[in-house]
Amino acid sequence: MSILRRQVKLADGGGLGFAVTVASGVALILTTVLVPRGSVVQARMAASAIGCFCWVLAFARPQGFWEAGSVKNWREMFGDRPIVRI
Repeated sequence: MSILRRQVKLADGGGLGFAVTVASGVALILTTVLVPRGSVVQARMAASAIGCFCWVLAFARPQGFWEAGSVKNWREMFGDRPIVRI
């Protein structure tokens, strides 16, 4: 019972969250594409871009992602803060 009382509901990021997510995604893609093709640096950049984008999704909380059915089920089960940390 005490776990359920500690759950905090975080609101979605709304339009700003969506804009930040799109801008970040485009910037990460452009940065990866501008690195010389086929290099080890490009592969590392692509891998780190995926991690950065996951971080942006967690903290910007765009409505399309944050209110999705599968994410909503996890949010109801564990609460919002642990889902952001995951």
